[in-house]
Amino acid sequence: AAKERKLMQQESEEQVMLSSLTGKLNPNAKEGSLMSPTEGSHAWNTLTKIKDESRQKDGELFRLRQEVKVLNEHRKVLSNKMLQLTSANAENENKLQAAEKVEAEYKELLTKYDLAVDIIGEKEEELMHLRDDLEHVKAKFREQIEVLLDRITALEAAGTQKTT
Repeated sequence: AAKERKLMQQESEEQVMLSSLTGKLNPNAKEGSLMSPTEGSHAWNTLTKIKDESRQKDGELFRLRQEVKVLNEHRKVLSNKMLQLTSANAENENKLQAAEKVEAEYKELLTKYDLAVDIIGEKEEELMHLRDDLEHVKAKFREQIEVLLDRITALEAAGTQKTT
């Protein structure tokens, strides 16, 4: 129904244009014609040409509207993609900050570990010296005990000889 109305409107517009070009009310009317058949034919050709150009422009307009529609859909898709990428970027930035924080904590722990290893090494060295000192003291103590035992034995032997 809409196409029929459009077609009727186009035919009506064609008749008005033709009558304005030819000076006739009805392009098919022969009576009272103000133009020769050649002039009417020329006018009709001009009208047909204009009509063809109009259809061509309508087709081009339809194509352009379709292209605009496709481009708008593409823009929506790209806009959604951009939102997704922006969100992913923000998430990645948060992860990067967390990773940098963990890396700083790792470096701090590594420094503390190195310090602890140095302290443990110093304490082990100190312990080794203390063990050496303890062994030396034990050896001296044994030596003194042996000397004292030798003296006691010598004194006991001298005391038994005097009593005899």
